[in-house]
Amino acid sequence: MTRHSHRSNQKQPDSKKSVSMPINNVDDLFKQGFKFHQQGQLAQAWQIYSNVLTTQPAHADALYFSGLISNPNRLVFAPRMKPEEHLARHRAADLFLDTLTYNAHTTASDALWTGLPVLTKTGQSFAARVAASLLSAMQLPELITQSDEEYERRAIELAINPFRHAEFKNKIDQNRLTSPLFNGQLFASHIELAFTEIHRLYICGEKPEHIDVENLTHPPSS
Repeated sequence: MTRHSHRSNQKQPDSKKSVSMPINNVDDLFKQGFKFHQQGQLAQAWQIYSNVLTTQPAHADALYFSGLISNPNRLVFAPRMKPEEHLARHRAADLFLDTLTYNAHTTASDALWTGLPVLTKTGQSFAARVAASLLSAMQLPELITQSDEEYERRAIELAINPFRHAEFKNKIDQNRLTSPLFNGQLFASHIELAFTEIHRLYICGEKPEHIDVENLTHPPSS
């Protein structure tokens, strides 16, 4: 386990031995972390809480004292189920809050397939832009936010405004089978159009450029 250095002239207690000592179970490990917490050694405590959550992600006390949740009683971990049952229980949810900065991938796609709105914040890397891409394909740009503040504001809006929430659910139901995300034939047609345009640019000696499939599907009238 990594030992944390401190920029201080005051001698720090040697916690390396106690952090690395064998632990018989998760609860004993948490108690060790809590002792560091009481002593004000927050870096060591947080490291141990992380180890506890690696072994037992639903450990309420570790979630609370690590600062990940404010009220452990409000967090309910759903049990593992068969894939079809897992998808079915999405209907009991109101909103899918995407993770930052590594977005949901297949899980976001599954949520949209079941009609569950997904709220995301787009980032700069590929992993931080997957959910935004899925929502764009579903024609749901309103669920793509650009900042933490906008993300929080939109989540609260959907939580307290049932009419706005119902609007998004209806839009997902309407677009589910007509958008490229879940319409395999349409997606294949778009890919073919894009490849054809790429080949045309190459044959004509033109520079590579962004390709808007929508314009290729509906070219402007002359």
